[in-house]
Amino acid sequence: DKEYAHKLDEVNSIFLGEVISSQRIDTHTEIYEMQLLRFWKGSEKTKVSIKITNPGCYETEAPFAKGAKFMIYGYSVKDSELIDVNCCNFGLFDDERMKTFYGEGKIIEQPQTSPTAT
Repeated sequence: DKEYAHKLDEVNSIFLGEVISSQRIDTHTEIYEMQLLRFWKGSEKTKVSIKITNPGCYETEAPFAKGAKFMIYGYSVKDSELIDVNCCNFGLFDDERMKTFYGEGKIIEQPQTSPTAT
């Protein structure tokens, strides 16, 4: 519907990512480096950093543990490479419904590490 399409248009990034590392900035802000697995909207990279504000929205203490996979709907941070995500907004989006607008997304090919010569 038109209202949902407008919500999707407002976000700058939509992707499925896996948490690689985390850094707590303060009681309300954490930075997570994520490896992109599938991409729908935004800057197509293999890794991005997201800024989670208001992490207290989660029922569990560490929802973004290393190796956890999440759909991210985020906003660009002015003069920064960070993607801003307010965890309270996660309930606003429906992954399957989003796919009716953007399709199945693009699988992100991960760079292969070359074997080192011995």
